[in-house]
Amino acid sequence: VCSSDLALHAGAKDFISRSNMGRLGPVVTRLLKEHAGGKSSLDFESGGHSNQLFEHALSGDFIASRDGTVIECNQAFARIFGFNGLRQAVETDLGSLWSGDNGWNDFVSRLMQDNPLVGYQSEMKRRDDTEIYVTINASARRGSDDNITEIYGTILDETDRRTMEQKLER
Repeated sequence: VCSSDLALHAGAKDFISRSNMGRLGPVVTRLLKEHAGGKSSLDFESGGHSNQLFEHALSGDFIASRDGTVIECNQAFARIFGFNGLRQAVETDLGSLWSGDNGWNDFVSRLMQDNPLVGYQSEMKRRDDTEIYVTINASARRGSDDNITEIYGTILDETDRRTMEQKLER
């Protein structure tokens, strides 16, 4: 018996199977844009009811192109990486925020294998080069050639938790 059968048997009304998780990000983004009248995250800076999901999220939510260019993000994303706002964060190269030289490429390679990618832990850095530890959940949108066209993700800043764990280990 698979997990979806168990969930449905237990009474789950809204269930997304692992094989369909990659479709969740694009659908949520489309619905949010429709609800917001087609506005992008840059339009959201002025506030409004439709952006509360993004604005009140603790996770740094983003949409990026395959090459790592941030297309859209929320305030938490900007805060996590030390940007002064959405306008500064949008069009940033995510690859430049990884601590290692191959961080972005390693992440994308892993996402190509495991889509969606859940609980990916990595060392990244803020704009001022301060190291941070993050957990990323991401899904990839693929084109007709099966290559990744967009990446939808959430980033949790785990720096404080990891620092405390390291102190306790000493």
